[in-house]
Amino acid sequence: MKTRTKRGPSRRQLAAGTSSEVATLNDPRIDQLREDFEFTLNERDSSLFTRMKLNFDTRNCIWAGQSQDGRKWRTRAGEDQIFPWPGASDSRVPLVDKYIKKHIAMLMALDNKMRVRVNATEVNDEGWAARMTNYLRWLKSTQMTERRAENELLASYLLERGAAIMSTLWCKKTQLQYEVVDREAIASLAIGKLKEGDTRFQDLPGMLFDPTFAKEAAVLLADLFPDVPSGRLERVATDVALTGEATFPRPAVVMNRPKVIARCPNDDIFISPDASSLEEANCYEVEVGRESKFRSYAKQYGWDDAWVEEVIEHQQGAVEFGNLQFNLRNTRQLTNILPTRGQTDSRKLFLWVHGYRRMVDAEGVPGIFYTVFHPHLTETVGKHELLNYAHGQLPHTLFCQERRSRRMDDSRGYGEIASTAQQTIKNQWDMRQDRSSIATLPPSFHPTGQAPDKWGPGVQVPTNTPDRYGFMEVPAHDRGSQEEEQTVQHFTDDYFGFNAQPEAVMDAMAMRQKLADDWMFGQMLVDTQILQLAQQFTEDEFYFRVVGSAQGKPIKATREEIQGKFDLSVGFDVGDLDPMLKKAKLDALSAAYSFDATGQIDRGEGLMVALDIIDPNLSERLIKPGESASLQEAEDERRVFVSLIAGIPVMVKPGQAYQLRLQTLQETFQQNQYAQQLYQNNQQTQEAFDKRMKDLQQAFQNAPGGPNAVIGRGGPAFKPKMLSDA
Repeated sequence: MKTRTKRGPSRRQLAAGTSSEVATLNDPRIDQLREDFEFTLNERDSSLFTRMKLNFDTRNCIWAGQSQDGRKWRTRAGEDQIFPWPGASDSRVPLVDKYIKKHIAMLMALDNKMRVRVNATEVNDEGWAARMTNYLRWLKSTQMTERRAENELLASYLLERGAAIMSTLWCKKTQLQYEVVDREAIASLAIGKLKEGDTRFQDLPGMLFDPTFAKEAAVLLADLFPDVPSGRLERVATDVALTGEATFPRPAVVMNRPKVIARCPNDDIFISPDASSLEEANCYEVEVGRESKFRSYAKQYGWDDAWVEEVIEHQQGAVEFGNLQFNLRNTRQLTNILPTRGQTDSRKLFLWVHGYRRMVDAEGVPGIFYTVFHPHLTETVGKHELLNYAHGQLPHTLFCQERRSRRMDDSRGYGEIASTAQQTIKNQWDMRQDRSSIATLPPSFHPTGQAPDKWGPGVQVPTNTPDRYGFMEVPAHDRGSQEEEQTVQHFTDDYFGFNAQPEAVMDAMAMRQKLADDWMFGQMLVDTQILQLAQQFTEDEFYFRVVGSAQGKPIKATREEIQGKFDLSVGFDVGDLDPMLKKAKLDALSAAYSFDATGQIDRGEGLMVALDIIDPNLSERLIKPGESASLQEAEDERRVFVSLIAGIPVMVKPGQAYQLRLQTLQETFQQNQYAQQLYQNNQQTQEAFDKRMKDLQQAFQNAPGGPNAVIGRGGPAFKPKMLSDA
């Protein structure tokens, strides 16, 4: 039975502040919070959870009455007897799971290949944008170690359910670690306090030699180590007095960075059913964990102590919403709402909910209010505040497999789309397997009461009436079964973008590219929030230490800058995952160079494109900045110049900047009178210079885009210009 929806508030009620859409910082409006939470769970389309179960069961090949040996041994719903016989084939065909795994593999490869870049919105911020790009990539590749696993979960939820959500949060985590201090370290800290004018610390160094002053020393040590309990500090003072040093556990920050968490809609996170986008939705994250995790979160994020103790004392194991109409048996866990997936023993677990509500204050100003609560506690909450993220958005990004309407729940999972195709192929497998079983050992007949002593392949049974013994006729092979399976397989391959037939390659490529583009767009939004959180919470000193520069614009930014002073770009062509298409692109690029007789192609950018096709990560590792590369080539040619003066020939290496080296060699020669005189009087020097010039000019002419390359290998020979002709 569904909860009856209340009528909306009147304008007078809204003005008086009694509406569920009006909130204050001091009052979380718990009754209205619970009403909206129940509305979000209970008012969803009744078919939604049936679809969720269909997607899950189809992907995992689950149905009633299964046995581990893939045979039918029990009757099923609607059957009076086992059909067609006990022990008949009951094969599992993971067709949907195959498509999901293929697309997950593509998206994970795409995640490794695609390159994110921060673009400044103002011209004078290009240097800052480059540093922010490097900082973002450093965060994602070295610090956010959970990203790959969470992205794989995200892709799995997206393809199975049709939609998925990635939460982007700033996480600060502390953990007890041992610290060692001695008299010298404490004395140094005390001197610092004395310099600040606190004269209480002048006696502390002397106290650390007498254990009888441990209590007095602990009072002062509490100012030096405010995160350590006073009882522990008294033992520290005693140990230092007796041995000169002390080892004690102290909270240390082990994580202070953005974190991403993949969430499954209607399982880990619930979105108000009347919302057509996250920009207008209320969201509720359901989270569970043991007491240690619960207390750790409470300490790190400042939850109310009394509420924490009330939950721990009365709500252990209470992870079901017993007072709600939500159909728990339709969720992924079948019995409980447990984001840990598959966890059914909840006796030691605690549940808490993060609520994000879009509300207005008494003056009508909208905001996102964040509340931590327990569904079973009706009078207290753990925390209630305005969401303190400066980007002004929900910390969630929605990924959809398709868009069929404005309803977020309308995106279908692969199981809904291909369940009948999978069932059809299963039927054909079962039919051929059963026919094979009958052909191997057909049903036999014999006179009543006269069963043969032996029966099997090659066994001869003597009888005076041969017509009275024999086998049933073996069913003929049915080619139509394989044709039907192939027809269904071909259609589903075409539907999911895996048709390799020449006439369907472009369509398949377009479908995969659409999935890739949607994925990259969502990842761009996630990366934007990662960078916005970094701008808000990362200290400038740490940022400059990472980017290797203490100059330029810092990472700390105002709210206005965080909300709009940069944008991100992410791109990749799924065709570059196909070696044959990749080779075709490189061949086309090479052909374009050969037709560029006027030098209109930017060869530096072309090289970047070629390396991006091979591997986007190679271009950043191998390509030097244009100015730096030119300087290095010119400097190397000047070193070659010294060898030529000595009459030592130097061979031209492939892949060098031939035209730049020609120009450098000529300019250096013209500026060096000693080299000119030696060239006129020394035959070895002249031959070395002439050969170098000839080789450089020949290499330049035959390089892609050079005159001889355009004319062709059979074109007119090139006559080099010697230094003596200048």
